[in-house]
Amino acid sequence: MKFVCLSDLHNDLRVVTKLFELEFDALLIAGDLTNFGTLEELRVILEALDFGKPIIFTAGNHDGGCAKKEFKKILKTNKNLHYLENSYVKINGITIYGMPQTLRFKNWWFMVNKEADFEKYLPKEHADILLFHQPPAGVGLATVESAFGEHDTGSEAVRAFLESSSAKYCITGHIHEHEGEEAFLGPVRVINAGLSLKIIEV
Repeated sequence: MKFVCLSDLHNDLRVVTKLFELEFDALLIAGDLTNFGTLEELRVILEALDFGKPIIFTAGNHDGGCAKKEFKKILKTNKNLHYLENSYVKINGITIYGMPQTLRFKNWWFMVNKEADFEKYLPKEHADILLFHQPPAGVGLATVESAFGEHDTGSEAVRAFLESSSAKYCITGHIHEHEGEEAFLGPVRVINAGLSLKIIEV
């Protein structure tokens, strides 16, 4: 099955034109579909991405609308929408798990205060593909420049989990500076998707 990987759209509909040029079976989105987290933003971006194929997605720190009860009404309008909030879905025999949580940065949504808090959100069972908005530490997919030099904003807990994971892929995002870059943690291919439109086959 051929998946197109995305993250951090932030309402950017220009990606839709590029998707028309690709052959794929489903979309994988690792969070931050919207900019301010409104339900209207979610509705518009999900309708624009509707190619009549499965859209499997988790939220990001900008997607507060996903935490609202009214969001369930949007999901019910389209059987191809599969929202994963610390949950699994199986598509054509492929198991996918989505986790929206990230380390705290200001006062956004789906945030944890410390590394140990990830423990209750990380999957307990096998998944072929992981959708984590939070990238792992130590592999170059989450470093940012600050006034104090280079800073790794990745998660050590996510890294430790991936090092012993049986997953084939971890699609992540959050840190725009590393859009389209990849790394391996053991056998797991970790992709900071962004708008790079990486295609994976499972």
